Amino acid sequence: MTERRTLSAGWCAALTLVFLAAVSWWGVLQVDPPPVVPATAPATDFSAARALAWLRVFARVPHPVGTAAHDAVRDYIVKQLYALGMQPEVQTATVVSPRWGSPYNAATVYNVLARLPGVDNTKAVMLAGHYDSVSSGPGASDDGHAVALQLETLRALLHSPRLRNDVVFLFTDSEEGGLLGAKGFLEHHPLAKQIGLVMNFEARGASGPAMMFETSEGNGRIVREFAAAAPHPVTSSLSYEAYKLLPNDTDLTFFKRAGLPGLGFAFVNDVAYYHTQYDDVAHLDPRSLQHDGDYALALARRFGGIDLRDLTGANATYFVLPFFGCIVYPMSWSVPLAVFAALLFACVVALGIRKGRVTLGGTLAAFFGFALAIGVGSVAVGVMWSLAKGEGAGVWQVFAGDPYHAGVYRLASVALAVASTSALFAAVRKRARVLNLWAGALLCWLLLALATGVLMPGATYLFLWPTICATVALGILVRTSEPRASASGTILLLWAFALPGLIMMAPTIELLFQSLTMRMAFVGAFATVLLLGLSIPCLDLIAGAGHWRLPIAAALVCAACLIAGASMSGFNRDGPRTNSMYYGLDTDTGKAAWFSLDRQEDAWTTHYLGPNPQRAALSQFVPFLQWQYLTHDAPAVTLPAPLIERLDGAPNELHLRVSSPRQAPRMYLYGDERNPVLEATVDGAPIEAAKAFVGLKAGQKAYAFRMQRWGLCYFNVPQQGIELRMRLQDPAAGYRMEVVDQSYGIGWLPGATPRPDSMIPFPLMMDSVWVRKTYVL
Repeated sequence: MTERRTLSAGWCAALTLVFLAAVSWWGVLQVDPPPVVPATAPATDFSAARALAWLRVFARVPHPVGTAAHDAVRDYIVKQLYALGMQPEVQTATVVSPRWGSPYNAATVYNVLARLPGVDNTKAVMLAGHYDSVSSGPGASDDGHAVALQLETLRALLHSPRLRNDVVFLFTDSEEGGLLGAKGFLEHHPLAKQIGLVMNFEARGASGPAMMFETSEGNGRIVREFAAAAPHPVTSSLSYEAYKLLPNDTDLTFFKRAGLPGLGFAFVNDVAYYHTQYDDVAHLDPRSLQHDGDYALALARRFGGIDLRDLTGANATYFVLPFFGCIVYPMSWSVPLAVFAALLFACVVALGIRKGRVTLGGTLAAFFGFALAIGVGSVAVGVMWSLAKGEGAGVWQVFAGDPYHAGVYRLASVALAVASTSALFAAVRKRARVLNLWAGALLCWLLLALATGVLMPGATYLFLWPTICATVALGILVRTSEPRASASGTILLLWAFALPGLIMMAPTIELLFQSLTMRMAFVGAFATVLLLGLSIPCLDLIAGAGHWRLPIAAALVCAACLIAGASMSGFNRDGPRTNSMYYGLDTDTGKAAWFSLDRQEDAWTTHYLGPNPQRAALSQFVPFLQWQYLTHDAPAVTLPAPLIERLDGAPNELHLRVSSPRQAPRMYLYGDERNPVLEATVDGAPIEAAKAFVGLKAGQKAYAFRMQRWGLCYFNVPQQGIELRMRLQDPAAGYRMEVVDQSYGIGWLPGATPRPDSMIPFPLMMDSVWVRKTYVL
């Protein structure tokens, strides 16, 4: 008889473990991007295979603003629009953005636009994405995929019946310089007033599902339209709430500030390739492009067929459930529903106390114990990653936050959280009632639902619905018996009520790891422990076959993943080291220096920095940053200094022309802190210093420039230079101005050497030349 009960307990444990793992894995698979549609698909469909044909042409080399490669990409877009039968327009404008503080960002931007007329336009639908890249990568994902996506969407629409509304395709310039193309469109193009909805497409990685992660305020109606039309939706109002706290921006930032309704899309996995030479077509997952393209075409048709003159509405809570699609309801329901959950929980606990199944003291003790488990699991994962990444290990990408093989470390994080939590459960299982432990964990879930209902109502759903389902299951059990007393009679009930939490939390955990990277892996661990608390009766069934089997097994999985990660660390052509190397020439002193943002020198950078480089801030080149660079003296190369010419102007102003004789695409100007600038314009565009930091999110303020003196960073410097007018506090006093121009590439400098073949023959972050000169005007 004893042998039979042991066998039954073993089967219950095994089946429950398989059920939890299988449902979790299935939930994660639900957010995978869809398969690629082939080029042979009907002309009315979006095909990533067709879009890639465009992308392969222009996303071969870096094309930052101000370079010949950037101009070539713009010309290619215009040519393809003409080939599709459109009449494209290139909008030229001087744009200034003071929002990040001094030095203020400015640029000459060249936006490309095309308009597909509708049959009875109310307002236009606009698709947007930027065509410039950073200087360190070809920008296939960021944001070349959005260029190819727009061209393929336009091609499909041209093969379809005409829509009611116009569709505008906007290829913005200088996004990497501070969203300047989007700002220029809004400020200088008359079409901006005719836009009813904008969809912006971005990428911060090379793979993963395309998430609709950002919306404008008053999103209720546009989210409902999205839910009705979007194929394979991956979205939630949790991302809407979280994104408001993160220090990130897209072009949609300015569109929203201008009052345009909008949706933002992005894929963010494989962030180690972001802004590197491996942001190329070979490393872009075409399924992610397909996912974004499916959104673009379906939603262009949806919004292209409705009245867009008024899309305002109350904010919505929204999330995706398999088989049910995108669930949408008013965000204002969050607090009432959380209060309902609290009342339901109170009734169930009261019933449990009356029946002797639950005790108040045991529930409160379990609550604090579960809070401890959350803390232990989160801290353990944070410490694990700190030790695993090391200071110079190949797993650590300073500028990205993720290793090349992030998957094994994510699994290690989940396994460690499972190991620590199940170990604590095993330690108290014999001394505590399972229903007390479960009620304590559910109390933690309930408090999170109540707190988010007040502070982040869009995130409440994630805690609310699993709590309600688990509370109902708890109510059923307190009327019957403890789960251990009759596992065979309760297993189906426990599985059924565990489903909502599993299918909602498992993909959320995966998306948290993708979005926040291993740098914030403790957040994924936090969510993992929460999910385990929701499943405490299932953990009890698993522990019935042996208290310590699950903790030991999870710990072994964690160790195996860490060993696998260590074996894949180091550098090779598939996972090259991230380097940066700059050359700075100070023409005032005649001295030059090599400098790098790398954490430590390697075999290649030692050629420039020597075996013992110094760490120092370089205020003569970048006074607005206090970063510590590795530096070493360099031979002074004869290079023309940036030029400031004084022009005729009013007596109370400085009228200057600032240019780069060597045609550097970027220029920095630093004013005299002893004589404040009261007003200034660049090429006629006002530099509104009073608007500095306006519109920054809370998470962005720590990254704003706090340089006390006036400064300007100008991208895409025209060949003739820029014209600057400045009204000073004391016009009669002399004025000291420093100017630094920056060009890309150091390979042409004497003494430069290519990177070893064991890495790749070019740096992955940035290599540039800076030349500085001071003028007294």
